[in-house]
Amino acid sequence: MPIINKRNQAKWVLYGAIFIGIVVLMLPISFRLSAIQHEFWNMGHAFGFAFLFTLLPRAHIYFDKLTAINYYLIALVSALVIAVTTESIQQFIPGRSISYVDMYLDVVGAFMGCTLHYLLNGGKRIFYGFLMLLGMVGLLYPSHVIFIDEYVKKAQFPVLSNFSYQSELRRWDGDSDKVLCVGPKFKNASIPEKREHKYQYEKFAYTPRNSVIFSNVLFPSNSDTECGLVIPITEKKYSGMFLRYMSSNWDGYSTLSIKLYAEETSPLTFRVNDIEHGFSFDYHDRFSQIVMIQPGVNTIEFELEDIKNAPKTRTMNMQEISSIGIISTAPHILKSYVVFSVELK
Repeated sequence: MPIINKRNQAKWVLYGAIFIGIVVLMLPISFRLSAIQHEFWNMGHAFGFAFLFTLLPRAHIYFDKLTAINYYLIALVSALVIAVTTESIQQFIPGRSISYVDMYLDVVGAFMGCTLHYLLNGGKRIFYGFLMLLGMVGLLYPSHVIFIDEYVKKAQFPVLSNFSYQSELRRWDGDSDKVLCVGPKFKNASIPEKREHKYQYEKFAYTPRNSVIFSNVLFPSNSDTECGLVIPITEKKYSGMFLRYMSSNWDGYSTLSIKLYAEETSPLTFRVNDIEHGFSFDYHDRFSQIVMIQPGVNTIEFELEDIKNAPKTRTMNMQEISSIGIISTAPHILKSYVVFSVELK
């Protein structure tokens, strides 16, 4: 009888944890976190799945009777299915978006939960201890770039991103493709009169091997080389990129400058959100401006005073800027564009 009671108690704890997890995942949560805080917040995915698969055999005897291999397989496949399903749903919830890192952490958490179950229940301690160590390495691995980039951001400011450092790519979120580097003799090259829809990279730029670009994550690439992020335009209504986790205090500066390249004349929408917009989701509660981009290299500048006064019912919090968006709205004219730098002046 005591065993049944313990199993019933485990079931209630398990079901309660699942319910709370579903509620948290589905809520339109949006709040300001630093990159490091956000990374630790994301680890909650792994801890949640670890708790789930540690407790599951205690709650249901079926799982307790499985062999270790079968339980690991069931747990990892289940975690992957749950991760894909919940992340896919979240892209339709305001303030949430699909995250492959979260999916990865869900699966790592399931692996750690299985390992912890056998470690606590008399399994081979050296073997399962080693597996737990692997799980911890897997849990922490996505975070190492964040700690590097915190140092890089301070060294770069007031440059918000110019793709001199590999760690910067973590700041960009959206339809990213690849990094392009332009040599000095090509920077001011004229655009060919006859062009295909694809970029004529070979005529004015080169795409180096990975060993050439970002040779060291803590030091910028060759100063004679200018790098940019190639952003393909997809079929969805709003396609583009958002710069997040940048230095957010813009006080003391007057201008936001964005340098980009495009092959066609096309409108692009530039958006700036602060922390308070993340709670309202009101389209009028942010800075949003359409700019007609010309073929070639464009330098777009916005007065920070205009950004500050863009919301209709308040002034923007210039000490808590949360994101900069560069968006193409359907029907799309551009096939892609390249962002070279975003900086304050």
